[in-house]
Amino acid sequence: MIATASRRQAPGPAVAAAEAPTQGAPPPHFLTDKQAWITAHIDARIAATPSLAQARIAVFAQRLADGAILYQRDGDAPYNLASNAKLITAVTALTVLGPSYRFTTAVYAKGYHAGAGTIEALFLRGGGDPTLTEDDLSALAKALAARGVRTVRQVYWDDGMFDDVGDPPRFDDAPEERAPFRASTSALSVNGNVVRVEALAGNGGSAAIEVHPPTLGAIKVKAAAIVVGDDRRSAMMMWARPQRGKDGAMITEIEVRGSMARRDGVISQRRRLESPARVAAECFVYYLRKQGIKAAAPAGRRIAPPALTLVAAHTSAPLAQILGAVGKHSNNFVAEMIFKATGAVGAGASGATWGDAQRAATNMLASLGIDTASVRLENGSGLYDASAVSAAQLVAVIAAGMRSWRLQPEFIASLAIGGHDGTLASRYYDMPVRGYVRGKTGTLDRVSTLAGIIGTNTLDPIAFAIFVNDMPIAAKADARQLQDEIVAALFSGLR
Repeated sequence: MIATASRRQAPGPAVAAAEAPTQGAPPPHFLTDKQAWITAHIDARIAATPSLAQARIAVFAQRLADGAILYQRDGDAPYNLASNAKLITAVTALTVLGPSYRFTTAVYAKGYHAGAGTIEALFLRGGGDPTLTEDDLSALAKALAARGVRTVRQVYWDDGMFDDVGDPPRFDDAPEERAPFRASTSALSVNGNVVRVEALAGNGGSAAIEVHPPTLGAIKVKAAAIVVGDDRRSAMMMWARPQRGKDGAMITEIEVRGSMARRDGVISQRRRLESPARVAAECFVYYLRKQGIKAAAPAGRRIAPPALTLVAAHTSAPLAQILGAVGKHSNNFVAEMIFKATGAVGAGASGATWGDAQRAATNMLASLGIDTASVRLENGSGLYDASAVSAAQLVAVIAAGMRSWRLQPEFIASLAIGGHDGTLASRYYDMPVRGYVRGKTGTLDRVSTLAGIIGTNTLDPIAFAIFVNDMPIAAKADARQLQDEIVAALFSGLR
């Protein structure tokens, strides 16, 4: 899940020495003394956080140059990683798919009569692209129009790269949750499998409503009433409910109500949608029609047979670039799509399953010498109670991402930079470690995690993992502050 961090207050006197030692009194230079210095400071900060006294806390920090363990506390016990699980997803994807891997969404034609501008059957084939947008589908429609296509008699969608189980494991822990962070997956997806409803103020007393992505019925607005006024306050409520359509297929039924200030111009809300492959196919047909192409509504799901004519294709950015959404911004949907794509390598004709993805991750962990019998990793985002991994094991994954020249540049670039961007943008803002830590946050109701890399100007980096489980919900801010103070102690102790 995406963690929201507040701007950190200036450190108190007890930790100031750990965060900003003076040139005249640096931490000791011998490793054993440094370890003792780091241990004393971290132990003191944990003891000084009474709100976490009953929480489980694990810390593991290791210098990558020689494997020296700088600090450990409960480092071998399994913990819920929350979104730190995305680090395993990222390293697995870089290992299995490679940094330059691109996702391709293809349009195939059967019975293509170029002279007449007619296609008897069109197949929109998904390649597991987590970044495909309605603009990309519009571009595919324009490509067909540019080829002179004027009539498409049948349209099918092909999402066979993945099986038909769209919700990742453990997503049924919150079956009523419609928020975008719990979007379903499909090999053919669009707009992150989220419906966005926009209210546009205009000049009248009621807002105009726009729905994205546009469809032919897979998303239905049941009711919309947004009152607009010069003295109104913008407050939009949105409900998105799964319903059976007239054909028996699942659709998303939308209801929006509220008010908006005219000066705001546009306000919007987003929710997860149902039947993502159908939505993508209908969106594609919508844009075919916008191009003046006479296209039939999608007839259903059908795997594209061999020996068809490729008439258009969209290729994503390289995986290395996409991973920023996973590491920096903690996008659950992108993580789950990439996770399942790793399972598609060598998967059977029925498409990749979540079990295939789990095996890909387990095989990567085993290749690092990790005892996978003690590991539980059910999904790729870390949402809900989906993981049980130790701090030492996660540090081994981070170390693997750092030690391989094939993976290292992309792995580092995918992480949030403390005090600068992503989910760490507002942390470390006024601390010496700002800019020297790259990491991945993780937050659930009773879980707060942070793991990544700390660099210095003169020494090799440190890989670290800090887990807080079973904490009071009200102690989230304290957990984050403790994590930041531990990172500061590690940084100061090795400068």
